[in-house]
Amino acid sequence: MGKTFLDEKGGDGDMNVRRSLKQMAVSLPGFGSVVKHVTRGINPKIFIYHRFCDGMSPSKHKMDATTFGHHLDEIKMRYQVVSFGEYLSMAMAGQKVLDHLAVITIDDGYRDFYQFGFPELRKRGLEATFFVTVNFLNRKVWLWPDRLDYAIKNTRQTECDIHFEGRNFKCSIATDSQREIAWRALTDWGIAVSNEAKWQLIRSVETHLGVIVPDYIPNEYAPVSWGELREMSEQGIEIGSHTMNHPILSKILPQQLYDEIYASKAELETKLGIRVGTFCYPNSAPGDIDERVVRHVRNAGYRGAVFGVTPDFPDFYHVPRISLNSDLPESHWKIGGMEMFLQKYFTRC
Repeated sequence: MGKTFLDEKGGDGDMNVRRSLKQMAVSLPGFGSVVKHVTRGINPKIFIYHRFCDGMSPSKHKMDATTFGHHLDEIKMRYQVVSFGEYLSMAMAGQKVLDHLAVITIDDGYRDFYQFGFPELRKRGLEATFFVTVNFLNRKVWLWPDRLDYAIKNTRQTECDIHFEGRNFKCSIATDSQREIAWRALTDWGIAVSNEAKWQLIRSVETHLGVIVPDYIPNEYAPVSWGELREMSEQGIEIGSHTMNHPILSKILPQQLYDEIYASKAELETKLGIRVGTFCYPNSAPGDIDERVVRHVRNAGYRGAVFGVTPDFPDFYHVPRISLNSDLPESHWKIGGMEMFLQKYFTRC
C-alpha cells in the first residue's frame, strides 16, 4: 500500500511532525463536520483493539479503560455502531449501508478485554465483535509473541545474541526500552518465516536466554474464560473465530487449515451454543493469506472476514480495518476516517 504524507512510517522526527499536523487539524473548528462530509463514502469504518488495562496500570501495548471510553464516546457520537455480522447482513441483503457506520473489533481473546474493555462498552450500550483464538482460550497454547515477551522480561541476561538460519541478531536487553526493541525485532522475524521456523526461533530465544516458559499462562497474558466469553456473547458481543492457534495461514500446511478455520468455528459454536459467522485472519499483512485460505474460510460457512488496513477490498472476505492506540490526537484523526481517506485517494508509491 502506498504511503501518504501523514502516514505513520518514518523516522522519529518525521513522526513528530506528522503527529503535530494531525493534532493541529483535529483541533480546528469544524474539523468534525468537514471529516464527516469527506469520508462519508468510506464504509464501513472498522476499528481494531487488542489489549486493555485499568487507568492505574498504564502500558504501552494496552489501551487503558479511560482512553477506551473516550474513543467509544467519539465513535458513538459520529456513527451508528453495529457488529461485524450485522454490517455483513445489511450489505448482503442489498440494504444501503449508512454513510456513518462503524464496527468495533477486538482481537485474540485476552481476559483484559472482559475486565476493562467490555464494561466500557456496556456503559454506553455499544456492540462489538470479539475475535478469539480457540486453543488460547483452552490454555493449550500461548499467543506466540507473548512467549518472546516473557522470555525477554524474565531472563537474567543483559544481551540477546541469536544465531538462527544463517542470520544473526544481537541486542542489549538491560533496559525496558531495549527489551521493547528486541521484542519487536524478534516478532517481526517470527512473522517473516514459516510457521515451523517461527517456533524453532522462539525455542532458540528461550534456550539462549535461559528461560523456561511455564505451560500455564500467567495472568499478564491470560485468556478470557469460556464462562466469561459466554456472558459477553449473551450481552451483545458478537464472537468470531481467530483460528485455533493463531498461525499466519498462508504459512501452514494444507491439512492444518482445517483445524484453524473449520474446527475453530465448530468448537466455538458447540461451547457457546451460537452460530459463528465471522472470521479474522491472524496478522493480516500482505502475503498472510492467499486464494486457498480465503476459499477455505468461505467454504467453512463464514459470511465474511476482516483483513488488513487497505481501504479497498474486493469482497466480504477482505474487509479492511484500522488500528487505534492511546494517542488521542492520532485516534481522533483515525476515528474520523481521515487515515483511510488519505490512503484511498492520496496514496503515492
